[in-house]
Amino acid sequence: MRTRVGRAALDESWSYGVPWGGWLRRCALALAALGVSGVAAGLADGQSAVDGAISGQVLDPYGMAISGAQVELENKATGESRIVSSGADGGFLAVRVTPGEYQVKISATGFDSLIEPARVDLGSVAAVGAQLQVGWVNETVAVEAASDVSGLDRVYSAETLEQLPEDGRRWLGLALLAPGVNEGSANDAAGALSMRGLATTENSSQMDGVSNDQSFGSVPVGTGAGAGREGEEEADSGSEAGVGGDGARAMYGRHAGAAYTFSQAAVQEFAVHAGNYSVLDGRAAGGVVTTVSKSGTNDLRGSVFFHLRNSAWAATNPFSIATTYQDGAVVSGLVKPRDLREQFGGTLGGPLLRQRLFYFAASDQQRRSFPAVSSPEYAGFYSLTATQEALLGTRGVSTEKTKAALNYLDSLSGTVARRADQGINFGKLDWQATKKNHVSVEANRVRWDSPAGATGATVVSRGTASLGNAFGKVDAGGGDGCSF
Repeated sequence: MRTRVGRAALDESWSYGVPWGGWLRRCALALAALGVSGVAAGLADGQSAVDGAISGQVLDPYGMAISGAQVELENKATGESRIVSSGADGGFLAVRVTPGEYQVKISATGFDSLIEPARVDLGSVAAVGAQLQVGWVNETVAVEAASDVSGLDRVYSAETLEQLPEDGRRWLGLALLAPGVNEGSANDAAGALSMRGLATTENSSQMDGVSNDQSFGSVPVGTGAGAGREGEEEADSGSEAGVGGDGARAMYGRHAGAAYTFSQAAVQEFAVHAGNYSVLDGRAAGGVVTTVSKSGTNDLRGSVFFHLRNSAWAATNPFSIATTYQDGAVVSGLVKPRDLREQFGGTLGGPLLRQRLFYFAASDQQRRSFPAVSSPEYAGFYSLTATQEALLGTRGVSTEKTKAALNYLDSLSGTVARRADQGINFGKLDWQATKKNHVSVEANRVRWDSPAGATGATVVSRGTASLGNAFGKVDAGGGDGCSF
């Protein structure tokens, strides 16, 4: 039996100073919290969406079933162990197994004990083959267990996330490697995924078994809401669709968002279900992305990371063109303002009480300076045709007055300081109260601030005072209790 207390998230984002949410969202969150505390949390029999299972069949040397064999599962990282027994047909099934590496020990009276390794992935069943030999000496057989994952599903472990290249530590982008998953349309926020050809709003995301979707946007918490998007390449090339390369930046009064609101350093693994997924995931016509966070272990472990991206190491983009005007002289040319992005952080996890109480913490910070160049989108903006000059002359507008007006328009353009800073802090506690009872609590805090960063294009066809700011926050927390 698993009891999930829930994971409440408050997502507040602003663009152009317009609040997203407000008191209505706060009231809704408060009512939801009261409902969770006043009503018993949901109970589920069987496997849940945040774990896996181990199955197998215990046989004797002649292929006959052995009933009543003892099967002990031990988590190599935490030392947590469970015991199940084989049935009349020799089969066994251990459900609600936390993803990770396990040691499976199978023993029966009159037979040698067998020890096999097994890896449990998120949402999968690890199959263990067990054929015991007659005798009284324990043996260890190195057999790799297989995971039951459908053809359209993919599971990405923490090791995979470290090895595969990704843009700006936006780890959810690796979901595009799964069959049936594509980028969203030009009207979706950056990083939006389309699964099985359906709209990006037809998907669902879960974090540690609880919905991670926005209440009204049907996209992950903290994601910018549509209204145009701009990928990293488009941002560097100078287009202006409304989403910066460092994250989601929505325009035209829609709220802005962050590139991601959960650190890659805190992800144990995540699964992409783009096929016929289980009803445990449900609530989505497209696909489901399920993520499990890391936990502390019996060993003290930590990590640090630092990523640096500097425009000085890249060529000037031929589409970043700025135009200026000065007393009748129009000059257009390529521009390359400095774009310096630094991402850094680390993790630390270990035991507070060995095999009983564990902690894990992660911090993920970004500091980015990328000045914007305000310039007319059309290079011929300041150039007047002979017809236009003649028309102004017939209306009494002299050449000097025309130059003065164009000089004023040019004064509204120029280079504007722009930043995109973000901080994510995550903490988690796991308590193995008994061999049959496990409790965990977690909290995630996200803050982002981008002065003049409502759009991330290099060249922006807006006045220097009209670029718009983007900022917001996400606070999420929850708990989970499991009894076997």
